[in-house]
Amino acid sequence: MNRHLLRRALRLPQAAIKRLVTGLLQLVLLANRPARLARSGFVLPTTVLLVLMVVLTATALTYRSFTRSDMAISQREQQAIANAATPALDRARAKIEFLFNKDNRLSSGLPTGDFLASMMLTEVLPGTGLTPIPGDPFTLPGETRLDINRDGTPDNAWSFVSDNNNEIITYSILVEDEARGNAAINVQSPLSQAKADALVTRTGPLATTEATTGCSNARAEKGWQVVSDGTSSALQKNFQVNVFVPNANNANRTVESFEFQQSRIADRGNKWAAWFRYDLEIFAGRSFNINGAMHADSNLMVRGGPSETNADFTAFMISSHNSCVYGKEASEITVGASREGSTENFQGQIVKGVTTDSAYGGRKATFHTWVSDDEAPIVDDRELKDDNDSVKDKGVKGSVPADVAVNPLVLFTQDRRVPTNASTWTRDAAWDANPIRTEGRIFNKSVDKPFVDDFFRADNRWGPKPRYSDTDATLDLTQNGLTSGANIASANTLLTGDTDGLDGYWERQAVAYGLRLVMGQRLELGNPREWNFNPATNAIGQDRLYPPDAMPTVVTGAMPTVVTKVGANEFRQKRALRDNLAAVQGMVVYHYGLPSGGEFPAACMAMTAHPGTTQSIIESRTFGNWLSGDIRTSFLTGKGTNGWEFGFNPSFATEGGFETAYNLNSSPLKKALSNVAYFAGDLLGGAPSFPPEQDSFVHPYPYLSMGLYHRFGQGVVQSISKR
Repeated sequence: MNRHLLRRALRLPQAAIKRLVTGLLQLVLLANRPARLARSGFVLPTTVLLVLMVVLTATALTYRSFTRSDMAISQREQQAIANAATPALDRARAKIEFLFNKDNRLSSGLPTGDFLASMMLTEVLPGTGLTPIPGDPFTLPGETRLDINRDGTPDNAWSFVSDNNNEIITYSILVEDEARGNAAINVQSPLSQAKADALVTRTGPLATTEATTGCSNARAEKGWQVVSDGTSSALQKNFQVNVFVPNANNANRTVESFEFQQSRIADRGNKWAAWFRYDLEIFAGRSFNINGAMHADSNLMVRGGPSETNADFTAFMISSHNSCVYGKEASEITVGASREGSTENFQGQIVKGVTTDSAYGGRKATFHTWVSDDEAPIVDDRELKDDNDSVKDKGVKGSVPADVAVNPLVLFTQDRRVPTNASTWTRDAAWDANPIRTEGRIFNKSVDKPFVDDFFRADNRWGPKPRYSDTDATLDLTQNGLTSGANIASANTLLTGDTDGLDGYWERQAVAYGLRLVMGQRLELGNPREWNFNPATNAIGQDRLYPPDAMPTVVTGAMPTVVTKVGANEFRQKRALRDNLAAVQGMVVYHYGLPSGGEFPAACMAMTAHPGTTQSIIESRTFGNWLSGDIRTSFLTGKGTNGWEFGFNPSFATEGGFETAYNLNSSPLKKALSNVAYFAGDLLGGAPSFPPEQDSFVHPYPYLSMGLYHRFGQGVVQSISKR
């Protein structure tokens, strides 16, 4: 233990000296190292930051390059499918144009949304009375109809495959303004799934404006909305086209959708102050003013009154510019023009002058022109003159207004507008710069004719209407080498369809859905005391039931004799004032609700009224009894002939019995009908029910009756004597 303690004591000085030397060396060696120590601590962070910045920059550039490339690819895909979707809009527009311009099923008035939708459907909606067009022309080649609201019925929606990149393009045409069976869902309802499923358009026409409090009469009608600041003269209907296209690239999925809206404008019937199919001629006798819109589907010819009357013609706007009905369209004056795609080539003229004087010019004719809906019209310096109308070269070629006028014979027989003599005048190009035209008061425009359905019998023959379409040759008599009275081909179902054929349209509708009253033409039995005698002369006192042979004359004044001629047409009109008591006229009643349908008579009525005098009209509806007790009906004396129903003979009181009796030549029914046909019918027929017959008589001859004896009368007498 002592040895260890001694060793420790001896080592203390050594340890102390070692520590001292070590401390001195550290002090000396570390005296110059602070800067180096500081620099050695900055290198690593700097290196790390630099590496990090390089990595981040490289990553950002790479990501940016990637996203830009992806955006470029997406934009290219978007443009590609947008280009692919554009033809769908063109297809939809073409179908809407076909609907209004070439589909002859379009109704006479404003068609409802259901009606328009049914025109494009293969299964029409109930209550529209339409028949689908065979072959579904609204589904173009390569298209497939779709059921977009999942109700199990194909809608007016289609899909087709693009030719460029095989994208499937889907589009629809919506026309409904309210849901079928639920009027609460309509065009004004907020967007909802129920509204989408009902195929109701998202909005109404974009130009629609609400009627003001002063225009309480301006209201929507059948889904057509009021436009033009509430005026009631025009309505609009919105067609909404939706297009959806997804691309076929699964790696870069892109979709494109469009919504296209087209508004169709319809003029109400109350818009027109005058509407003429033929030339509209205005020649005032005294000062003459007219307000509002006019249309001459042929030419417009106008002048003031004769010089000696000091009378002018003025065409005012529809009303004051402060009125709610004031507007440009409500006062436009339009003249005829050919429809695009029509086989007719016609341009109506605006002429200062009239045909009555066979001269151009005349007294002042002024047309006020529109400025804006809130400003008064221009009333000064808007005069139609001989040197600023639409016709020139008048004096050079010896033209008269009758040369410009439409040929009435061609218009009536062919429904085509052709100038009477186009070689004596030309269209004046300067008319296009006339302020009356440029300010929108008078201009050429193809206007749909106020639809007058064919009220003639549904006899499946051409005529009297020569054509039913401006663009479809199969519905044009003149394009088929036929004449009025020719049979319509049975394959032409647009004309001969059972319920909606255009030939005798309303009779077909009445047979299928309503009441039909067929009034026969009055059969004059002639003068009983003058059989086989023709009393027609050229004397003023002749029997007015018969047409004069020549222009009647009357002797007036003292010697020498003064002969005054009376117009033959004027004299013919006077025959309506004469009521011949020997006459028969009847009416047959049909009704679709009867067990036999609307083709077999429900009742036969005697409807021979005699309004010549008060006593004659009373006696015609007074029914007494003969001495035998039977009801007194005397068609030779005009007593008991108006309003009496006659029952059917039991042998042909049913449809089958009537058909059997009619087909049997020896039956009393067939003999009676044949006698009437031979007695009052024209053996040569005549237009419009039969091909026209041209000779010295009018056919069908209107005076085939008991008192008229001519070459037809002989046949009538012989026929009656044989029966």
